[in-house]
Amino acid sequence: MKSIARLTLIVLGIFAVGLLSRCGGGQSSLQESPQTLVITTASLPNGTAETAYSQTIQASGGVAPYTWAVTAGTLSHNLALTTSATCSATLAGTPDVPAQALAFTIKVTDSASHSATQPYTISILPELDILSLSPAGLSFSTQLVESTSAAQTEDRTQLSRR
Repeated sequence: MKSIARLTLIVLGIFAVGLLSRCGGGQSSLQESPQTLVITTASLPNGTAETAYSQTIQASGGVAPYTWAVTAGTLSHNLALTTSATCSATLAGTPDVPAQALAFTIKVTDSASHSATQPYTISILPELDILSLSPAGLSFSTQLVESTSAAQTEDRTQLSRR
């Protein structure tokens, strides 16, 4: 009896992994039609010149395999879209030129010829300036220091003689 219960759990586990491992696509007896293909990554963060940049762009729905492309605009110098047949692509590289508001559009197409596009705008900021203070334990407090000039000393001397 225990072996039948274990076998049932194993079969259900394999079935669940098979369903959950897809990006939303593929035909199966449990799924009459695939979900609508959409790019789920709504925005991308800015980058910094001379600093490695890597962001994953995700899609869901549709029918695998997928193709990815930049269909409008241009990417920053030394950034590239690394594509795969899966539901994700990676925008990566080390941009070396600061640039403001680079606009481009990413398109994903599934094997059923459905496609989705998503516009993005990123900036590549100049290298960060780092300000550090050493030592970290510096303490500043108000100090009153009295000093007397020669003219003040002469004035005091004359006042005391009167």
